[in-house]
Amino acid sequence: MAPLNCGKYFFLKNRHNKLYLENTFSPNGKNEFANDPTKSPVSLWKKISSDENFESQLWFQDPLTETVRHKMTNKCISITVDNRICLEVFKTNVRNDEHGEPETSARNNATNVQKWYYNKERQVIESCTNPSKVLDVVHHSKDEGAELCVADFNGRRSQIWRLKSAEINYFYVKSVSERKVLDVLGGRTKAGSMVGLYAQKTTASVKTQLFFEDYERNIRSKMNKRLVLNVSDTGTTLAKPNPNSDNQYWLISGNKIVKAGDSDIVMTAIKLTHPAFQDGRLDEHRAISSRYEGSESQHWVIIYYQPPTNILI
Repeated sequence: MAPLNCGKYFFLKNRHNKLYLENTFSPNGKNEFANDPTKSPVSLWKKISSDENFESQLWFQDPLTETVRHKMTNKCISITVDNRICLEVFKTNVRNDEHGEPETSARNNATNVQKWYYNKERQVIESCTNPSKVLDVVHHSKDEGAELCVADFNGRRSQIWRLKSAEINYFYVKSVSERKVLDVLGGRTKAGSMVGLYAQKTTASVKTQLFFEDYERNIRSKMNKRLVLNVSDTGTTLAKPNPNSDNQYWLISGNKIVKAGDSDIVMTAIKLTHPAFQDGRLDEHRAISSRYEGSESQHWVIIYYQPPTNILI
């Protein structure tokens, strides 16, 4: 299964041969896609040491397009005409909606051969359109350079993949309109903790303002990696993941933070002003959910954190 603290980028290790998925040529040195720059080969190799170019073995998921992508090239896992696995530039099939207008959803337009997802329960990379189809190792090879194909799921070890997290990149989530960042109020670490908007910190207490994307691209707090953001139309809290809740899966999409199930619903910064709050403050900045209207309050900046050498977080 994916580790609890697995970040956005990860390695894919095959359980059968203990090799890692990589964007590289087979041992025979042939590149069948030499004349097609939209595609490139993938095969299995030993893990690259940290002092080498290990990013050729890093991957991430894009839930908005239902694709698994290569970090260095941004290409998607796809299928060749002979049922082998390759990387391919993301493409869409433009189709019309029920009103005869072009469909604008990237998820609906993605070609089926590019729709893949890591199923953490089965530990397989399965087709989003036909979950019985999964990635498998050609001829169940244990040799470096082994290629991949599509096969019916049968539970073989060659179909099982382990996610190994790369180093997690923490970041601030800053409101364009309020010039403040998300902050776990009081540094609390329990489910139900309030998340507000406060001035950006640079001190040792910065941990309350740091977040990261997990391997499913959901946003989690560094304060407690078990918890995700629960964004409603009244405010934001930290919450235990609940698959039945539609308020707990939020994705960074350009300068917006959108609800995974409905990208027209976005995170919005607001400022409340009252004579007094129960805790004595005269105003409060919150992040709520609302329908996208294009205002600055619905735009965010992701600022990656670079810790000072003398501060441990």
